[in-house]
Amino acid sequence: MYQEICRRQDFTRRRYVNSPRHAIQVDWISYMDELASMIGARPQMLKYFFTDNRLFRALLGPAVPYQYRLEGPHRWPGARQAILDSRARMLYPLNDRCSSFETKKLRQSTLFYSYAFLFALVAGYLFLRLGHWF
Repeated sequence: MYQEICRRQDFTRRRYVNSPRHAIQVDWISYMDELASMIGARPQMLKYFFTDNRLFRALLGPAVPYQYRLEGPHRWPGARQAILDSRARMLYPLNDRCSSFETKKLRQSTLFYSYAFLFALVAGYLFLRLGHWF
């Protein structure tokens, strides 16, 4: 046990900057996988490859904490749907400019037509007043 702790500390010192802040820093995914393996909550990817291909492809995407609730103790029935919806939830806040872009585009076209109408009125007035084009 002590040798394992020393080995991990040595690995951390080599990987990160040697400072008090980085003394306890670890890679999140590998750390969570190790803890999940200890309690039996790590998802079995091969099982999902054959039984639920859609979930398997979602698990190959960004790592989300819900994946550790698929199996093992304190299993959550909504974990599968939460994993499948995670990409849509991530992209949803980024779509807020679509409506403002359309509004801006509409404003620009309205402004263009307003100036064109004003120009036509002035040109018509000058034509009627002077009797010829410039």
